[in-house]
Amino acid sequence: MLKKIRKAFSNTSNWKLYFITALIVRGLIWGYFEHIAQTNVSAEHRINSYVLNGDYGFFFKPVDKYYTSGTFSYLDNKPYTGRLPGYSAVYFLFRLVLSPSAALFAVIILQFLLSALSVYVLALLAGRIFNSTRCFHITYWLYLIAAFPGFLDFYVLAESFSLSTLIFSLYYVTSYLLHTDNKKALVLSGLFLAITIFLREYTGLLLVLFPAVIGIYNLFILKNGFAKAVVACLLFCLPFIVFDTAWIVRNYMGTKKFIPITTSDNDAYGKSYSAGWGSLDNLVYNWGENATPFVKTTIAHYFRYPKENTKPVFPQRIFNNVTTYNKDSLVSLHNLYGTFLATTDTVEAARIDKRIVDLCTIYQDDYTSHHTFSYWFVKPAKNLGFLVLSNGAVNLPFPAYEATPFTQKIIKLFFVVFYYTLVLLGFIGMLWYFFIKRNGTVTSWLIMLVAFIVPATVVFFNPIQEAKYFVHAFVILLFFASWLISELVTLFTSRAPKQSS
Repeated sequence: MLKKIRKAFSNTSNWKLYFITALIVRGLIWGYFEHIAQTNVSAEHRINSYVLNGDYGFFFKPVDKYYTSGTFSYLDNKPYTGRLPGYSAVYFLFRLVLSPSAALFAVIILQFLLSALSVYVLALLAGRIFNSTRCFHITYWLYLIAAFPGFLDFYVLAESFSLSTLIFSLYYVTSYLLHTDNKKALVLSGLFLAITIFLREYTGLLLVLFPAVIGIYNLFILKNGFAKAVVACLLFCLPFIVFDTAWIVRNYMGTKKFIPITTSDNDAYGKSYSAGWGSLDNLVYNWGENATPFVKTTIAHYFRYPKENTKPVFPQRIFNNVTTYNKDSLVSLHNLYGTFLATTDTVEAARIDKRIVDLCTIYQDDYTSHHTFSYWFVKPAKNLGFLVLSNGAVNLPFPAYEATPFTQKIIKLFFVVFYYTLVLLGFIGMLWYFFIKRNGTVTSWLIMLVAFIVPATVVFFNPIQEAKYFVHAFVILLFFASWLISELVTLFTSRAPKQSS
């Protein structure tokens, strides 16, 4: 029996077997997590009992409003342009034939199915890039049990879909780079990357990276000439051009504005994301502090929720060498934002909001002018830490460690160790593969650069450093960790003494 199972799994082209295995194994693991979520996750953070709420309001409520009022909007009847509509489109299509509750479950089920399929596709990619069946199997089994990002399949978040489509895009661009006459693979890669970006716009710089690599490959490796390189890049970008043109036309028809991506949070969400709040969050971000307001221990949370009357804990370093603000100034700023939220007079609210923006600008300029090194080097390093050091269990439905039952403590500890081990091995694997082994090819360099560009976009341009923004980079690290593990296995097995017959 074991021989038959081993033989079946030795055939890496048997996608049905690997897909069904992923469904079963992930289904059992995530089913267990969903079970404990019933106890540990409050009802306000769950939808229809089992689905965990994330960004339902931002992605799906405009669709619900469309079916009740005929307008895809978030505020009043103003056309919604706050997010690219990739995730909303999936829900919209299910809503054509299903109720809101059934459509929501259909989205989650589809997320799970595509995620399970992406496990196999990522393994195929590893086997192809590293020319190793062992790498295929190591990648498959590691990604299969990875709780981060796997458990995000059951959140109303676009990260699960965007990660799956990015893996599909990498697979097809690899097919093109290995077989350059495969124009179909080129267009499919562009299609999946366009979907990735329309799901999560912070992946948008990949639309620069992929064509750049394709163009360089055609010009300097294949020496195809400039015209052929341009055609290849245009074929790749064609799906995004079509999608974005449709989005621009829709936005212009509704707002008479040219909106190629999204509008500001203030335009999209009104008072709750006013210019004043954006300036407050940016001030915290530029200090190099955690600007995620959802984390109760952060300064951002202190500013965001003035009604809670929490005592601020400001680090002394943000006051060093500055002259325009002190602790009392920041407490007054916190109170001013509270006044802004409380007032119902729109003229007064606008005046206060502008005052908050002006003060934040003065404070931020004062700090950055006196802390140049901290701003350019320490802040990005700290932001990367906020993004990466989430321990891999941050999205799992466990209570605080002290209140966690012993069995769940062991499970949580396993996934924490699993996460950090893969991050470390992935980073070491990258260094070893590219700079010691010097095995880098066009395709492997492209995959490695994805791991840097996406988190770098978040670190340098987004005040909020949430764990979910690290999913794309984590999967690439897992990819190179698999190669490193395969190399270590080969190294130790080759040194093992052979038994005499």
